[in-house]
Amino acid sequence: MLTSLKLTGFRNFEDFSLNHLTRVNLLVGTNNAGKTTVLEGANILLAGGAPYALLQSLVRRGEMSLRQLAGGGIAQEGDICHLFYGHKLEDGAKFRLEGFNEQRLFVEQEIVPLAGVLSEPTPLPVTQPGTADMTVLPPLALKIINNYGALPLIPLSASGGLNAQHQRIGVSEDWRMVINFLPSGQLVTFALGSSWDQIVLTPEEGRVIQALRIIEPAIERIAALSSSPVRSTPEMYVKLAGSDTRFPLGSMGDGIRRLLALAISLVNSADGYLLVDEIDTGFHYSIMVNMWKLIVETARRLNIQVLATTHSQDCVLAMAALFEKTPDVRDEISLHRIEKGANTSIRYSVEEILEAAHHNMELR
Repeated sequence: MLTSLKLTGFRNFEDFSLNHLTRVNLLVGTNNAGKTTVLEGANILLAGGAPYALLQSLVRRGEMSLRQLAGGGIAQEGDICHLFYGHKLEDGAKFRLEGFNEQRLFVEQEIVPLAGVLSEPTPLPVTQPGTADMTVLPPLALKIINNYGALPLIPLSASGGLNAQHQRIGVSEDWRMVINFLPSGQLVTFALGSSWDQIVLTPEEGRVIQALRIIEPAIERIAALSSSPVRSTPEMYVKLAGSDTRFPLGSMGDGIRRLLALAISLVNSADGYLLVDEIDTGFHYSIMVNMWKLIVETARRLNIQVLATTHSQDCVLAMAALFEKTPDVRDEISLHRIEKGANTSIRYSVEEILEAAHHNMELR
């Protein structure tokens, strides 16, 4: 497990450290304090700085643009400037991510000059809301270094974009780790189908169904089925006790869908890491203690480290309630507050969390 994480020059962090990480970690703080940025930094570090992890971060935040090439065609690019502190894309711009598990991990990404001429025609702007500044830049490239050395130099477009095709560039086989990132916001139901296929007919299938009964005790089975002959991607369906009808998962509400995504992501993160943004999304406060119990028990059983964020005081109070009901989990869970502009997080002890819960004190 990661015991610490350090972000330097990454997004809104000039220099930030998160220390004393445990198996399950909850990050709290005000809007724009950097909670999601910490998850993204951890994701990129654990991915060895691979371009796919950079592009995933940019896609989640809508930091992508379409560029029309002078020679014809459209290229989708990530506005990579947003990954660097101050949003500046210039020669020498750099960010560094570090962490400790059984060894020191690091990823360093730097903007460097690109010798010679760009291999693609100069892009021309496409007028679209949210596109980045179209100023034509000198030829630049992205240099990525991690524990195992440097990745191939990645040329940026004349507008400073990271081409989506570069996500195919991988890292050393020695680095490969299991990492899953569950974002906040609306989940696409059919996207769960392929993940569910990895669980069907294994011992984990019954445990996932049992997890869904936290919200709906009548659930007997779930399945990924094609909804029409022309649709290749399966959608999720649910069978309830006492009914012969199969119900689309979406008709069961956002809470069931989110809980299924969480349970599947946990199982598919065995011997790895799960990063969850706004873990309480879609959940009523009454089920959150059981949610935490599910997370801790699964993380223990499958050797997973979890980092999650929340804005919800109910989510924190549910953690305190789990501490009281199950004292042996106290060493497994930690609460970290991130404050805008601070260089380190504030870690609350179990006693402080319980005291705050008993007196209705704010920790978020």
